[in-house]
Amino acid sequence: MSLPSSCRAATLVAAALVASVGYTGSASAAGPAKAPTGRPPGCTGDTISLGVVLSGPAGSHAAARLLAGHDQGHMTATGKTVDLTVSPRPTSYPVTFDIAGRTDRMYRVDVVDAAGRRLATSRSVPAASCAPGTEVPEAPAAALLPLSLIGALALATARKRASSQA
Repeated sequence: MSLPSSCRAATLVAAALVASVGYTGSASAAGPAKAPTGRPPGCTGDTISLGVVLSGPAGSHAAARLLAGHDQGHMTATGKTVDLTVSPRPTSYPVTFDIAGRTDRMYRVDVVDAAGRRLATSRSVPAASCAPGTEVPEAPAAALLPLSLIGALALATARKRASSQA
């Protein structure tokens, strides 16, 4: 694959979306890139995240695009993108996508240059592999007090009726 001159010196590494279904690849006209280090990628709840390491001409751009579909062979763009501004030194960019409300069964991220040419592609990630978030919803204290009083009164009434029938 031939890259335009504006991206000739760019190196790109897209980290995996999910460590167990990982991908590490590179695209560079200047030579192969090394695998990134840093934050492990993952998918939690309604958020898909990955790390992208870029270097190239200052001010050039790349974009991470979220694709979705019902299987690996039928992916279409979701319209969700994250713009990445490249710097001359290798820089790690955290990229996240909110998939709340989507009913797709598979997701993938493509990283493209400013001309729209694909530089790297992650493996497809099944939506079922995204575990629920770690936040547990709590009932407000204002609702708990009246409910506990009603429960205590119901229990006292039931005991009173049982003892009067005996």
